[in-house]
Amino acid sequence: MALCRVFQHLDGSVSVLRLNPRLTDVTLDGETAKNSSLQGLPFIDVDESQIPIDRGNRHNWRIKDGKIVSEQ
Repeated sequence: MALCRVFQHLDGSVSVLRLNPRLTDVTLDGETAKNSSLQGLPFIDVDESQIPIDRGNRHNWRIKDGKIVSEQ
């Protein structure tokens, strides 16, 4: 299970933070702290398998009820 952090921006769009599995000394909290544009944004931590495979509609991804959904 690989956790990812999904942030919701003010316009509703999302950003996905994935950790490099080869680096064992990094955490989602640590990587979030390094990126000032993500600080203070609401987020959810989800298993990577819950992220839609098709990135073609990524601009339509939203966080709803603790999940990532594609609104079209």
